[in-house]
Amino acid sequence: LQTAMSELTANVDAIVLPSVPVAPPDVAKCESDPNAMATAARMSSRNTRLSNVLNVPAISLPCHKVGAEFPAGLTVMGRTRGDGALLARATAIERVLLAL
Repeated sequence: LQTAMSELTANVDAIVLPSVPVAPPDVAKCESDPNAMATAARMSSRNTRLSNVLNVPAISLPCHKVGAEFPAGLTVMGRTRGDGALLARATAIERVLLAL
């Protein structure tokens, strides 16, 4: 899987995706229902697990407006052993996000 992803993204600078693909779960429901808690944990960590499985560095940048109902994060994934390049790209993306 790691080799296939490396080949597929050879000409890609970074992969960008939402850090968490779902809205925050209802806390009361999670506290009273272990299945709801397990589902919420599985769904909220789905995108962040990808970088671990692929063994690539990733960083999550906040990208929500102040006062937004929920916080939002933008994950930027780089190449294996590409930490420095990823940080440079994330810094550039963060500058754009802050200007919005």
